[in-house]
Amino acid sequence: MNKLSPPSSLLLDASRDAPRGSRPQPVGRLRRATGTSLHGPADLLSNGVQQFSSAPSPKPQAPSLVRPLLFSFFILHFSLIAAAAAANTLDLRRVRLARDDGRLAGEVTYSLVVGTFYEWNTDPTAIPGLFSEVSRRTAVKLRADFATVSLDSDELFRNPFLIMTGNRFFSLSDEEIANLRAYVQAGGFIYADDCGGADWSFRHMISKILPDRKLEEIPKTHAIFTRPTAIPAVPKILDLYGTEAKAFGIFIDGRLAVLYTYDTDIPCGWEKHADGSFVHVLTPQKHEDSFVFGVNVIMHILDDLHGRITKNKETTDEGK
Repeated sequence: MNKLSPPSSLLLDASRDAPRGSRPQPVGRLRRATGTSLHGPADLLSNGVQQFSSAPSPKPQAPSLVRPLLFSFFILHFSLIAAAAAANTLDLRRVRLARDDGRLAGEVTYSLVVGTFYEWNTDPTAIPGLFSEVSRRTAVKLRADFATVSLDSDELFRNPFLIMTGNRFFSLSDEEIANLRAYVQAGGFIYADDCGGADWSFRHMISKILPDRKLEEIPKTHAIFTRPTAIPAVPKILDLYGTEAKAFGIFIDGRLAVLYTYDTDIPCGWEKHADGSFVHVLTPQKHEDSFVFGVNVIMHILDDLHGRITKNKETTDEGK
């Protein structure tokens, strides 16, 4: 299997690894909109995702009256050395992806990123649960590495995709909006799922990030519905609003850059305890449907990323 080195034009400037100066550092303590303090990232890891590999996850806390935003941001870190490029590009220095007999294969390590507002004990094992299924069902092995990166940080550009879930109204700062806009325009991908109650906030956030574009329903012929597993529609995991589950997206130069699933709560079906049992009581088919859709989304992201790297490398080689 040939290893593919990322081209310099898709890489982050080396200056991003230097001190960020006036850039805000990742928060040490997180606050609700009410002003009530939450424990910071260290407590998030000890009470949430790290326990996925050693002990059963704690029972999720009862929802509070004000529950602003659950941002589960996961970064892919990549493992190849590459040259630096201009600012506002993705950092792809640690990835191993290649085609093996037409099948995408390789290794990817991801890290947890937290936003300004973070309801830390909601769905703590959803993403590790999904990634374990990606590793089991495909030739891409996903490995966990945890970090804390704020939404307005340059370090966000080390993340080829963000996975976001929300339950209540939330709002982002102008700095966070601007950084997310630059991130998407640099080639990043956002997958958001409304777990119930955050629909308006998600749509408003996207309208601020990409004001000249609108969410549109994704056709069933798109790759997220056809591979690796063909599915007829967005799976209906939970009935939140009494409507049909749908997938909306924003395309930039033909690339799906934003995916938003509505009235389904797909990550609910991904959560597992350390012993492999599911956190939520759903039918076996609902769990399977949620995993199939999640694997399709992740593989589409990585397949698109590999395609762009390959095309850029070929262009670079032709210019030599």
